[in-house]
Amino acid sequence: MSTPFATIYAILSKLSRRLRYHGGETLTANTPISCLSNASLIPGYQWVVIDKNYMGGRPAIRGFRITVEMLLDDMAKGWSEKDMETEYDLPAAAVREALRFAREFMMEHTAGVAAG
Repeated sequence: MSTPFATIYAILSKLSRRLRYHGGETLTANTPISCLSNASLIPGYQWVVIDKNYMGGRPAIRGFRITVEMLLDDMAKGWSEKDMETEYDLPAAAVREALRFAREFMMEHTAGVAAG
């Protein structure tokens, strides 16, 4: 039986293979948000970026080498938001935004699945 985390993880894996933005810059921990191209930023998000030159194009936390998938995997292992903040030295807002991104993506891409 598939758990909700496994379902989210599978959906985000598909997203990372399908969503590729072109023309984005290579990001570093010191890259100010104002220097990112629009292709790197996802509308409505400050921390989650998708860039073909950063983390293989997977949805990731801006300025950290941490993908949304990694955070979901950690949650599936029983980690709390606080554990992720501490382990990866992430701002609380970045962790919450990554989880919001995963939730919104899952809702958008599974809306018709349950209805059959």
